[in-house]
Amino acid sequence: MQSPDFKWAITDNDLYLSRADGKSLRYDRASSEWGALESFTDAESYSSLYSFHDGSYTGIKPGILSFRSGTHKLLSYDISTVLPEGSPVLGVSPGFFAAKLSDGIMVLRGENSTAKSVKLKDPPVTLTEAGSCVSGCVLWGTDGQSLYSFGDDSSWAKHPLPFEAPAGKKIARYTMSVTMDPATRKLTAANVAVLTDDGLLFVSTKGGAAGAVTFEEVKKLSVAYCVSCHSGEAFEQEAGLKAKKSEIIKRLGLGLDDGLVMPPKTAPKAMTSGDKKIMVAWLTLQTEGVDTGPIVTNPNPTVDNATVPITGVLLTQSNKYCVSCHPVAKFKAFWIDEKSDILNRVNSGNMPAGQTMTAADKAALIQAINDLM
Repeated sequence: MQSPDFKWAITDNDLYLSRADGKSLRYDRASSEWGALESFTDAESYSSLYSFHDGSYTGIKPGILSFRSGTHKLLSYDISTVLPEGSPVLGVSPGFFAAKLSDGIMVLRGENSTAKSVKLKDPPVTLTEAGSCVSGCVLWGTDGQSLYSFGDDSSWAKHPLPFEAPAGKKIARYTMSVTMDPATRKLTAANVAVLTDDGLLFVSTKGGAAGAVTFEEVKKLSVAYCVSCHSGEAFEQEAGLKAKKSEIIKRLGLGLDDGLVMPPKTAPKAMTSGDKKIMVAWLTLQTEGVDTGPIVTNPNPTVDNATVPITGVLLTQSNKYCVSCHPVAKFKAFWIDEKSDILNRVNSGNMPAGQTMTAADKAALIQAINDLM
């Protein structure tokens, strides 16, 4: 499995997953619920921005690295002389940043009103991920196989994993909060999150057990909420959901009165907020699949097709076959923006879902769609 491009941090209460575009998720370990974190209006001023709890973020732009704390204090650090642009990022968490240099590792920390940097000598292996130590060491890092730490004595040490892999699973990535005993060099992990190579996320709880967001759980949700409108699109399979990953996440987050929300307001069963969080959490961890359906933009931007109703044959066929799953189908924007995808699905028999369209109706609908352009 190709690991998704996110950085993460875990605390006693929460797990945070953050992408470089500023989008992030918070997993509340007490309630076992996912939620999206706030977005930042200044995100576009950074080439990369990782956001975390309490309004904290780490922003990167050419020559500058900024830490923002929960008290909204912005601390910027000139990295032009210590960190070449484009250096691979190994780890980001609140007030912590680590990147790979050609001859070592650069670690930057935001502390009170200052930012401090330290250059670590090359580790024995090429690290792919790193995290901050709570105490006893500067950071921990892994090459995907072995675990290393850089101690306060300025030396690297190799360690066994301070946690057990989930039964029958192969670890792809992990993060943890770590302390090290300086005398024995023993690492202890208080909190652990593990991503396995088959896409499951295991998060330690205060009781010591691990919970997982599994595809089997997501499949049940897809069958319950999705396939009534999307039969034939393989939404009960991993590949089908991954192919529409970005669109599904976007449409699950829309308001109930939005015509593109999924499931639609007219669906036989309303999707609970908890079920939405489970599906979004699983999708966020997946690598985007291949979606070959192009989107055709509005050919006349001076006309707001979202408010222009359809008429004639298109209205007749839409009322007969479409609006039960797609309330927004009564407006031109739906047919224009989704034209290619709709034609592909009608021709393949994937739409309408749960109904058989006569050959005459199919021909009339296809002609009406083409007449819009």
